[in-house]
Amino acid sequence: MTVPLQADVNWLEHHGVKGQKWGTRRAAKRAAKAKNKTLNAKSREKDIAAREVARGRVKSGAVKAERKAAKAEFKSNKAKLGSREARKILNEKRTKSYEEVAKSKEAITGGDVAKKILAGAAVGLAIGLISSAGR
Repeated sequence: MTVPLQADVNWLEHHGVKGQKWGTRRAAKRAAKAKNKTLNAKSREKDIAAREVARGRVKSGAVKAERKAAKAEFKSNKAKLGSREARKILNEKRTKSYEEVAKSKEAITGGDVAKKILAGAAVGLAIGLISSAGR
């Protein structure tokens, strides 16, 4: 038995999803997106923990004490290593402490930023009221 051939085939059929790129699968995209989301969340948690540690060290005075110790060490290093090397060591420690203080001042969320702005506005309003009451 022979199958008759269709001589005029004048249409084009497409069995894909509109807008989908050839060779890509939606499931793979979804999996990659979910993995990226979890990795970003872990990274964010790690940053928040580092900020909290830095805030605790700044509030407790540990950073200030380390700076003071670095200055004392500078004096002894100056006699042993020379002033140039001692200054390099001191500057490295200063930079580290400045970075830690800057990290402690970072806002954790947008809500923290809004609170700081509102607190600043409240202080400004209070100062304005006090100065107008004194007139």
